[in-house]
Amino acid sequence: KILCLPTLYAAVCGFTKAGAETVVWHFIPAVTLVIGYFAYVSLGRALFPRFFRQRLLFLLLVSILISVDDYAYGVGSFGLLHLGFQGTTIRNAILMPFLFSLCLRKKWKMAVCVAAAEACITWTFYGLGMSVLVIAAFASHYGFHRFMTGRKEGTK
Repeated sequence: KILCLPTLYAAVCGFTKAGAETVVWHFIPAVTLVIGYFAYVSLGRALFPRFFRQRLLFLLLVSILISVDDYAYGVGSFGLLHLGFQGTTIRNAILMPFLFSLCLRKKWKMAVCVAAAEACITWTFYGLGMSVLVIAAFASHYGFHRFMTGRKEGTK
């Protein structure tokens, strides 16, 4: 059984010639934080497609919540700021916000790719399949709405 994240981290160590401690404790959490912000930007675009100020306000509130919520081990922001190398942190901070933005924009093929990425990075069965449940919930919501109205969304 080959785990994806340790293999990726070993490849980064080999490519950069940096020590494992440097890569895992410094480089990867910084990259996770930056990519996490990109995921929240994507979610902001999906929530407020026409309003740039609301997107900026959303990102500001997310940044404040990440900073304020960093008070104890096990809290989501603590994981994002300090344990960015863990698969559950990557899932919660990057994959789930990005998945919500994809589902809101009805990009189902990319959403399935996010579910596959979650399956690759979550090492244990704790929380495995969370993205599949989110996709199913959004798809059933859109399907129910289509069934109740009797038409496709976007048509009048």
